[in-house]
Amino acid sequence: MSYITEKFDAGEVKFEDGAAGWKMEDGEFRPLMNDALEELFDAGLIDKACVLKTTEARFAHTVRIMQDYTSNYTGPSDEERAEARAAMGEGVEMVNVITGHKWRT
Repeated sequence: MSYITEKFDAGEVKFEDGAAGWKMEDGEFRPLMNDALEELFDAGLIDKACVLKTTEARFAHTVRIMQDYTSNYTGPSDEERAEARAAMGEGVEMVNVITGHKWRT
């Protein structure tokens, strides 16, 4: 039995509006990824409608997370700057590929 099927059998996979996922302690619903969906579908534990609903829910969840990240991004932390400088050297232009923010080490 795989990890995801064990979690399913234990009742840890939750359903919200037809989508399968994890219910976090803070109430956030995190839809399952494709590999987990495939395993559950192949095991006959969920149907195609659940796969489609979960895929839609995951896309919406990802969009929401990315919007939150970009609106709250204030630049690299001191720790990130130090790690980048140690890895890349001094004066290297870095780009946050999500926000497009550019900065130098």
